[in-house]
Amino acid sequence: MKSTYQALEKSNKDWFAYMEEHATEIEEIGEGKKRFFLPPEKRQENKAKKKKFETLKTSAKLLPRNFLVSFVSEYDAFLGQLTRAILKAKPELLNDCERQLTFSELTSFANLDEARDHILDKEVESLLRNSHHQQFKWLESKFSIQLTKGLKSWPTFIELMERRNLFVHCDGIVSEQYLKNCDEHGVNISGISVGDKLESNNSYLREAYICLYEISVKLSQVLWRKQFPENCGSADDSIIEITYELLVNEQFLTCKRLLDFGVNTIKNHDTEINKRVLCINKSLVHKFLEEEKLCLSTINSFDWSACSDHFKLAVAALKDNNEEVYELMRDVGSSNKYMPKVAYLEWPLFKKYRECPHFMSVFHEIFGEDIQEQEEVVTKACLSENVDTESVTNMDKSA
Repeated sequence: MKSTYQALEKSNKDWFAYMEEHATEIEEIGEGKKRFFLPPEKRQENKAKKKKFETLKTSAKLLPRNFLVSFVSEYDAFLGQLTRAILKAKPELLNDCERQLTFSELTSFANLDEARDHILDKEVESLLRNSHHQQFKWLESKFSIQLTKGLKSWPTFIELMERRNLFVHCDGIVSEQYLKNCDEHGVNISGISVGDKLESNNSYLREAYICLYEISVKLSQVLWRKQFPENCGSADDSIIEITYELLVNEQFLTCKRLLDFGVNTIKNHDTEINKRVLCINKSLVHKFLEEEKLCLSTINSFDWSACSDHFKLAVAALKDNNEEVYELMRDVGSSNKYMPKVAYLEWPLFKKYRECPHFMSVFHEIFGEDIQEQEEVVTKACLSENVDTESVTNMDKSA
């Protein structure tokens, strides 16, 4: 999109520069428009320049639409994979399925497992053919869980799905169906009427991306913990990794929504340590967003007095208690598996401190080397004992 906008601007300048050089102004015809005389021998070249400009203008209009359509396509693919994975792991969820098979279909399967897989695929296909709000109703019914209650981004989710439908089917022109569905799900549609034409731009796409990312992670976490409670430790690791990556990449708004969910909504953490890890990073996001009161209230919602020194170090850093930070760094030492050397180098918690000579001096005192000489890269600084800090550099960051 950025490249297209740059090309559009350049094409616009080239076209008008060509007109200024070769055309003669005749008269103004109102609304900022002018009539020019162009020599016949220049008209073909001018026509080509104008066509290039108009083509790029159309591309600049369509690209944001196409990105939104692609976002929704990726979400749909994700939902299908997620549902298929759960049903495959728990085939008993298909026991109440009333889907019928013909005798010829039945005889084509080598065994019962093939028949079950066929029914599973048909269930997922049927789910994806529903509207997006109907998909959530199906999920709530199938997995006996509430998914949309208290979900603040739900109206945004519904609106972007409905807008995607307008782009695909009717050139973005508002329909009665769009208004009806949006109104039913609490979308603010004031000022929008049938026949209006909706568009997409950078800020809209950014919010759509955050919304789909947020809902995808939350949906995974809720269904994971509901259907496989014995795997809450893995679910904890997953949301810790995801939010840490967002934090490192400074995607603070997305990270904030997921950490709010991780700390305030999730009730069945595998360990209290994991919840406190999320709390530390939630406080850190508030700090980066200059929400000091929220940062402190989040920290103060836990009692840290009985915690280990590595937790107390994190709390001291969040509260800007610099002298306490340096004392606790020495107490934690160089061999604490919860606060490895790479945490000091890469964890955003110490971003401000890495610019301080005193911090560098204490780091050298502890590890016997200067911080500038380090070349290690960490993808996850976690206070939990579940983390293998030696292998995090090989972690797949594509998610």
